[in-house]
Amino acid sequence: MPPTGPELPPAYYLPLGDGRFEPTDATTSPWDDAAQHGGPPTALLAVCLDDAFGRPAMRVARISMDFLGPVPRAEVRVQTSLLRPGKRTQLSEATLWAGDRAVAVARVWHLAVGSPAAAGADASAGAAGSLVPDDLPEPQPQRYFGGDSDWGYGRATEWRMVAGGFSTATGAGDVWTRLRIPLIDGRPLDGLARFAVIADSANGLSAPLSFNQWLFIPPGVTMHLHRYPVGEWVRLTAKSDPGQDGIGLTEGTLADAAGRCGTVTQPLLVAPR
Repeated sequence: MPPTGPELPPAYYLPLGDGRFEPTDATTSPWDDAAQHGGPPTALLAVCLDDAFGRPAMRVARISMDFLGPVPRAEVRVQTSLLRPGKRTQLSEATLWAGDRAVAVARVWHLAVGSPAAAGADASAGAAGSLVPDDLPEPQPQRYFGGDSDWGYGRATEWRMVAGGFSTATGAGDVWTRLRIPLIDGRPLDGLARFAVIADSANGLSAPLSFNQWLFIPPGVTMHLHRYPVGEWVRLTAKSDPGQDGIGLTEGTLADAAGRCGTVTQPLLVAPR
């Protein structure tokens, strides 16, 4: 595994009890050192909703996350509610609070797992996905925006570029990723967390313009999952269009060694720095 520089924190979040969490350096945003990258809080809210309202016969099929402002790298609190209970479809919502300010809201659809045949097919895909991908590149030097070698969120993931990357502005990127640390301290990583932590990187991976000269910030993100990735490695393939009048769009696909797991879309606020 490539060197990671300074020692990594034990997880993206340290649990404090009563729905409260302390973010670590691994959550750091590339836009603002005092704010969190969108991936970890999206994953945190999705996992908290799955803990609160998930059932063995249901699986998270969609995550929609809206950022109401920068998410600070300070203690946050998660509040959950069930909006639409059901045996086959279920909608729940989580709000992320920083002090007395709501900074993000996520909604999750849980859908019932289908017939035994469908469940068996998914299990087979999962077994294949536990293998190391056939096309996994060799370990690479880890480079981030503007040559930064100590970006907290970047260091918490191993990035193996197939095409594009953080140092290019081609509007497209393709990368295999492996999270180096758990989402929540003391809790093993699962496929839902791996998917959600990585998916929000789609716009940065497929930077459509120079990071040093332009902002291309997503105020929200929507993820669709038809199955959870299995194994350590998740592949993100993304394209970004900066648009013509300040509104852009990122679209991406996530996969494991067995094939596609789901999609991600992000609207982009595009403006000069």
